[in-house]
Amino acid sequence: MTETREDKVFWLAINIYHEARGESLAGQIAVGHVVLNRCQKSKKTVKDIVLAPFQFSWHNCNKFPAIKDYDALQACFRAANGILEERGTGENLSGADHYFAEYITPPGWSKGMTKIAKIGKHIFYKA
Repeated sequence: MTETREDKVFWLAINIYHEARGESLAGQIAVGHVVLNRCQKSKKTVKDIVLAPFQFSWHNCNKFPAIKDYDALQACFRAANGILEERGTGENLSGADHYFAEYITPPGWSKGMTKIAKIGKHIFYKA
Protein backbone atom coordinates (compact mmCIF):
# COMPACT_ATOMS: atom_id res chain seq x y z
CA MET A 1 0.00 0.00 0.00
CA THR A 2 1.29 3.45 -0.87
CA GLU A 3 1.68 5.88 1.98
CA THR A 4 0.05 9.25 1.36
CA ARG A 5 1.61 12.56 2.33
CA GLU A 6 -1.19 12.99 4.87
CA ASP A 7 -0.32 9.64 6.48
CA LYS A 8 3.34 10.65 6.69
CA VAL A 9 2.51 14.02 8.23
CA PHE A 10 0.12 12.47 10.75
CA TRP A 11 2.52 9.82 12.05
CA LEU A 12 5.51 12.16 12.02
CA ALA A 13 3.52 14.74 14.00
CA ILE A 14 2.32 12.18 16.56
CA ASN A 15 5.87 10.90 17.07
CA ILE A 16 7.30 14.42 17.32
CA TYR A 17 4.62 15.34 19.84
CA HIS A 18 5.53 12.48 22.13
CA GLU A 19 9.29 12.57 21.58
CA ALA A 20 10.15 16.25 21.13
CA ARG A 21 7.24 18.64 21.68
CA GLY A 22 9.33 20.67 24.13
CA GLU A 23 12.18 21.10 21.65
CA SER A 24 12.81 23.92 19.20
CA LEU A 25 11.51 23.60 15.66
CA ALA A 26 15.01 22.46 14.60
CA GLY A 27 14.94 19.73 17.25
CA GLN A 28 11.50 18.58 16.21
CA ILE A 29 12.51 18.47 12.57
CA ALA A 30 15.65 16.48 13.45
CA VAL A 31 13.54 13.83 15.22
CA GLY A 32 11.37 13.59 12.11
CA HIS A 33 14.39 13.16 9.86
CA VAL A 34 15.45 10.15 11.93
CA VAL A 35 12.10 8.51 11.22
CA LEU A 36 12.32 9.24 7.48
CA ASN A 37 15.93 8.03 7.34
CA ARG A 38 14.80 4.75 8.89
CA CYS A 39 12.00 4.55 6.33
CA GLN A 40 14.46 5.09 3.51
CA LYS A 41 16.79 2.35 4.79
CA SER A 42 14.09 -0.21 5.51
CA LYS A 43 11.54 0.61 2.80
CA LYS A 44 8.82 0.77 5.48
CA THR A 45 6.14 3.40 6.02
CA VAL A 46 6.34 6.15 8.61
CA LYS A 47 3.56 4.44 10.56
CA ASP A 48 5.50 1.14 10.53
CA ILE A 49 8.64 2.86 11.84
CA VAL A 50 6.84 4.92 14.49
CA LEU A 51 4.83 1.98 15.82
CA ALA A 52 7.64 -0.60 15.70
CA PRO A 53 8.13 -2.18 19.12
CA PHE A 54 10.66 -0.51 21.42
CA GLN A 55 11.83 2.10 18.92
CA PHE A 56 10.35 5.20 20.54
CA SER A 57 9.83 5.34 24.28
CA TRP A 58 6.34 6.84 24.13
CA HIS A 59 5.05 3.74 22.35
CA ASN A 60 6.92 1.02 24.28
CA CYS A 61 4.58 -1.79 25.24
CA ASN A 62 2.02 -0.53 22.72
CA LYS A 63 1.12 2.52 24.80
CA PHE A 64 -0.88 5.33 23.26
CA PRO A 65 -0.59 8.24 25.69
CA ALA A 66 -3.24 10.92 25.57
CA ILE A 67 -2.59 14.14 23.70
CA LYS A 68 -3.30 17.01 26.06
CA ASP A 69 -1.49 20.01 24.58
CA TYR A 70 -3.21 20.86 21.31
CA ASP A 71 -1.10 23.95 20.69
CA ALA A 72 2.00 21.75 20.85
CA LEU A 73 0.34 19.20 18.57
CA GLN A 74 -0.38 21.91 16.01
CA ALA A 75 3.29 22.95 16.13
CA CYS A 76 4.28 19.31 15.60
CA PHE A 77 2.11 19.16 12.48
CA ARG A 78 3.89 22.28 11.18
CA ALA A 79 7.23 20.60 11.90
CA ALA A 80 6.12 17.43 10.09
CA ASN A 81 5.22 19.44 7.00
CA GLY A 82 8.55 21.27 7.24
CA ILE A 83 10.41 17.96 7.32
CA LEU A 84 8.79 16.81 4.10
CA GLU A 85 9.65 20.13 2.46
CA GLU A 86 13.29 19.78 3.56
CA ARG A 87 13.44 16.23 2.25
CA GLY A 88 12.49 17.60 -1.15
CA THR A 89 15.71 19.64 -1.11
CA GLY A 90 17.86 16.68 -0.07
CA GLU A 91 18.13 17.54 3.64
CA ASN A 92 18.20 14.42 5.82
CA LEU A 93 20.22 15.28 8.95
CA SER A 94 23.28 13.61 7.40
CA GLY A 95 21.48 10.28 7.45
CA ALA A 96 21.04 10.14 11.24
CA ASP A 97 18.83 7.20 12.11
CA HIS A 98 19.04 7.10 15.91
CA TYR A 99 18.88 9.55 18.80
CA PHE A 100 18.55 9.65 22.53
CA ALA A 101 17.98 12.31 25.16
CA GLU A 102 21.18 13.77 26.59
CA TYR A 103 20.01 13.27 30.17
CA ILE A 104 20.02 9.45 29.97
CA THR A 105 23.00 7.12 30.06
CA PRO A 106 24.13 6.50 26.47
CA PRO A 107 22.45 3.30 25.30
CA GLY A 108 24.58 0.36 24.26
CA TRP A 109 23.42 0.68 20.67
CA SER A 110 25.25 4.02 20.37
CA LYS A 111 28.68 2.38 20.60
CA GLY A 112 30.26 2.23 17.19
CA MET A 113 27.83 4.70 15.65
CA THR A 114 28.81 8.07 14.23
CA LYS A 115 27.65 11.07 16.24
CA ILE A 116 25.99 13.49 13.83
CA ALA A 117 24.73 16.36 15.98
CA LYS A 118 23.34 17.53 19.27
CA ILE A 119 20.17 19.54 18.80
CA GLY A 120 18.35 20.66 21.90
CA LYS A 121 18.27 17.80 24.36
CA HIS A 122 18.80 15.05 21.78
CA ILE A 123 22.01 13.54 20.43
CA PHE A 124 21.74 12.13 16.91
CA TYR A 125 23.68 9.19 15.48
CA LYS A 126 24.08 7.32 12.23
CA ALA A 127 24.46 3.54 12.21
